[in-house]
Amino acid sequence: MITPAGVQKPKGKKIGKVFVDDQESMMTILAMVNADKEGQIESKILKQRQLEEIRQARQKEMEAKQNFKKEKFEDTKNSLRKGSKNKKGAEDEDEGQAEIKAAQAAAKPLKQKKRVSFGGAR
Repeated sequence: MITPAGVQKPKGKKIGKVFVDDQESMMTILAMVNADKEGQIESKILKQRQLEEIRQARQKEMEAKQNFKKEKFEDTKNSLRKGSKNKKGAEDEDEGQAEIKAAQAAAKPLKQKKRVSFGGAR
């Protein structure tokens, strides 16, 4: 059987492997591969740093939002507390008027509620 020269396998060598006889060319190939890998590693590290910065910014934003909500809640609570104090103060002033209204209500005759039964007569 005849095989072309480019397809022939060298005996004792693995297919697809390139063996370098000279040390310099091997070192240059190795340096190129290492530089490529280092570049990939550096880009991954840069990407991780950027993602970490984004996470920190989001965290700060969420904390600021929570602080704003807490302050708003506290302000609302304080305003309600102040409002209840004002109402008590207003009630003290209006006690005299309330007593007058109570006396007038007692003077009026009470109306009886109408009763309705659904028991029906036969």
